[in-house]
Amino acid sequence: MQIGTVATVATLAAAGVLCAVAAPASAGPAEPYKLPGVTQVVEVIDGDTIVTRHPHTGETLTVGILGLDAPEGAECWSVESADFARIALVGIPVQLSAEPGQPNADAAGHLLRYVALDNDLDGDYAVKAVRNGAGRAYTVGPMHTTERLVAAEGEARGNVAGLWSCAEVAPAPAGPSATAPEQALTPSGNVVQPGAFCDGGTGITTKGTPMVCAPGSDGSNRWRAAD
Repeated sequence: MQIGTVATVATLAAAGVLCAVAAPASAGPAEPYKLPGVTQVVEVIDGDTIVTRHPHTGETLTVGILGLDAPEGAECWSVESADFARIALVGIPVQLSAEPGQPNADAAGHLLRYVALDNDLDGDYAVKAVRNGAGRAYTVGPMHTTERLVAAEGEARGNVAGLWSCAEVAPAPAGPSATAPEQALTPSGNVVQPGAFCDGGTGITTKGTPMVCAPGSDGSNRWRAAD
């Protein structure tokens, strides 16, 4: 082999190494649907309820997103919340996982699952949505994302992001306040959202369940069912 040829080969080889170094790593696993719990979002019902379908098995699930309480129906920001979910979720692989301390399904029969996002700063969709004001943090009962959800909601409130720009959304509570025992079983008539922050008193859900403002698992006052 001539010296010139050797030099050419060496130059091409070096260029190949440089290209290999410069080439970006592939995003996510090559075959994500072979991983346990990974499926594809095909529909958004509202800001915290989605439909998934596995592209290989055809299994279809209706899922309530753990950690997220999104506005719905005629509530302010319900349309924007659902649109946020469509942009972030539809057509992409997500990993569904249960929380041992939570019910397997809600009253409507929707599976309650964490929705994990690959290659996303927040990782968990509920945290992402709450941070952007597309829903409230819902942390009733034990959840390993509680601290992140509470921090994300605090950030959204501070930025007056999304639903926190709505006039009817109550401001952040000043701090824990005591609820008189005699008030606990007497709803005030105010319609409240389970798990939302509160600053004392009692209320009732849209389904007629009496609610009381009391410290939640994160130490902040939140609406929960009256005992």
